[in-house]
Amino acid sequence: MELRHITEEDIITAQKWTSAWGKTPIEFDMYPTTGLVLEDDGEGVWMGFVWFPKSSKMAQIGFITRNRHYSKGSVAKQHLKSFIQELTLYCYNEGYRYVITWGEATSIVKAFKELGFTESSDSVSELIVKLA
Repeated sequence: MELRHITEEDIITAQKWTSAWGKTPIEFDMYPTTGLVLEDDGEGVWMGFVWFPKSSKMAQIGFITRNRHYSKGSVAKQHLKSFIQELTLYCYNEGYRYVITWGEATSIVKAFKELGFTESSDSVSELIVKLA
């Protein structure tokens, strides 16, 4: 397994992976061009995006997705926690001291909690609007 930095081409791949899970992909320009991809012999396994604001020491991790068609699906699940740790280390190495995230998939939320992340509230809603 190897890690590499996100490229703009990966955003298209993330949209395809999201569609493969039966979810509606988000708009291309909502993704940051920072994050990591976990690969196995050149085949994408996990992808996670990171926003690095200039006015805060809090980075945001989001849009973590797995390649549904990865040939070793059970192996991919075993690497989720280590992938999240790498995303968190990436934030730290960029000078950030706090990380915020959100999650819908139970496995991803569970992995974050097992790594010491705490829920701020169980009554938070994710709200998005596209500005004209």
